[in-house]
Amino acid sequence: MVNFAAAGVLGPSVFGHWVLLALVLQYSSIVTLGLSNAAGREVPIRLGANRGEDAAFVEDVTLGGTLLAALAGALAAVVVALLVMDPSDPHRYVIALLMGVAVATQQVYLLTQVLFRSRFAFRAMAGQMTLAGMVVLVSGLTLLRFGLAGLTASVALGYLSALLAAGALLPRRPRPRLDRAESRRLISIGFPIMLAGFAFIVLTTSDRWLVLAFLGREAVGVYGLVGMVASGLLLVASVAGQQYFPRMAFAFGEGDGGHELAAIARSQGRVTATAMGLVAVPTVAGAWVAVTYLLPAYREAALPLTIVAAGILAYAASSGFGNLLNVVGRQREYLTLQVLAIAVDLALVVGLLAVGAGLLGVAVAPALTFGAYAFVLRRRAIDIARSIPTDAGVLDGDPLRRLRAQANDRS
Repeated sequence: MVNFAAAGVLGPSVFGHWVLLALVLQYSSIVTLGLSNAAGREVPIRLGANRGEDAAFVEDVTLGGTLLAALAGALAAVVVALLVMDPSDPHRYVIALLMGVAVATQQVYLLTQVLFRSRFAFRAMAGQMTLAGMVVLVSGLTLLRFGLAGLTASVALGYLSALLAAGALLPRRPRPRLDRAESRRLISIGFPIMLAGFAFIVLTTSDRWLVLAFLGREAVGVYGLVGMVASGLLLVASVAGQQYFPRMAFAFGEGDGGHELAAIARSQGRVTATAMGLVAVPTVAGAWVAVTYLLPAYREAALPLTIVAAGILAYAASSGFGNLLNVVGRQREYLTLQVLAIAVDLALVVGLLAVGAGLLGVAVAPALTFGAYAFVLRRRAIDIARSIPTDAGVLDGDPLRRLRAQANDRS
């Protein structure tokens, strides 16, 4: 809602700058080097194996490392924002500083989401997200008169409010702890997961950079509506993943085999596809109404956003199988599939732009890529799942069956 209002108030050219700044936020999670991703896998696995103290240790070390990464990310965000912004904008330094605050608070916010879902505290997590969303909505619409600076400030305020809520709602509040050995171990686990997630972000956002390169900044602003609809629909997949990923990791920690894990992945796909379909129809219809009557400067985005929405729906039913590959330790194979999809998408977009297909061609390429990627991901994940016997989950290099036997002996 804030972005639609901003598109109308700012116009395509200035809104194009906001689209690029938003990409800086999306890409910034790489600064943690996968610490949060590792915690999202390791904490529920340890809880499933009845190793609560080990799970708490992982949370504490992850928080310590994330705080350091947040500072580094803030500095990097200031520099990148200055490069993205128009040099003639008198508020570019204020916007860059606000972007640094937004990136720093975002890293800790993303970790709190991991901590909530790893301990299945979904109601508390929903309260945190609702508060943050309301703060962004109210502050964004209120501060919109200050242009890009107001929009950036609203994002930072949203993350700050979420962190305050997390302090009150987390089932266990971690204490920052620095441990080099454990941090290195977590990064070795989480870095491939993070890269796979980052590759997916690149897959879903690379079209905006190509539009900038081939068609200019104003076209980026127009195509920004397509990106907004895509991000809204992918949020549905993200919410479903937050529900299912810790459950799948917990089940793996308990010793469930590939058949059970694939069943969870299929369930996630069904729920995601159904929910996304219910959201996609009114979202696309509302976007058509908006560009027809309220945002005529963005009319060229109507058909592309419909095509992209169809491609994302094709992906939805297979979205749970990426979680499966991450849980069973096949992150590198998952990353390989992502990289191949990116290469196909880039080739299609460049080819269609070269023949003059414009924004419509930019939308067709990711839609086709999403469909093909979803099919290959599902087939490969199911093949891998078939090779995983019951009670074959691995923790710290030891089969869980042996860990349980050792625990029983100690008892």
